[in-house]
Amino acid sequence: MNSSTSLGSASKFPLQGDELTAATSALVAEYASLREEIGRHQHHQKEIMQFGYAILPVAAVIAVAIVGQSPDRLRAYAYGLLVFPLIYGVLAALFTDRTFRLMWVGDYLHNHLRPRMSTIVGLNIWLWEDYRRRSRLFNRTAVTLLDRTRWLVFLGPSFGCILAFVIIAGRDIGLWLALWLVGDFFILVLSIWAMFFVNEAGGVPDRSDLRLQDLI
Repeated sequence: MNSSTSLGSASKFPLQGDELTAATSALVAEYASLREEIGRHQHHQKEIMQFGYAILPVAAVIAVAIVGQSPDRLRAYAYGLLVFPLIYGVLAALFTDRTFRLMWVGDYLHNHLRPRMSTIVGLNIWLWEDYRRRSRLFNRTAVTLLDRTRWLVFLGPSFGCILAFVIIAGRDIGLWLALWLVGDFFILVLSIWAMFFVNEAGGVPDRSDLRLQDLI
């Protein structure tokens, strides 16, 4: 086959010989690089969750210290509980960002790079996402629920601190603390929304409307 064959001509596929070797080597190198990027995002997810776990004892000690105050000073210290929903909200946002980036790379691998490689070699390869969606080895609902339990490291402490503040402070908390409380609650709602919106366990959807000739 002429080495000057254009990759823009879909009729020349699958490739053979040196052209096949060169094309597959380039795509495999890109695949390996992106898999490493996915690994980095997963590592960042783990670090964010570990940081959330590390803050839990601090939050517990501060909560106990606040509750241990005398009744006349209890409300004066209760505002300290409102700090933690902000912290966990930031961690939830970072976790969401890493998950989005992970799924973004996965979408490129499955819906762009995989069709290119399949066209070049003449085989339907890299079918992991298809397998994840169709496998009956595990109950998909249970897998999704287990995946979403990771978010409890952010949601649980936030909800607990907000609830404790409301119980301790009561209704007469003043304008600024009321606004702070509303802000914490809004952040908590956003985190809950992200938990249901970002479905990493569901895998990457197969966009069958993609045309292979547009990807080469």
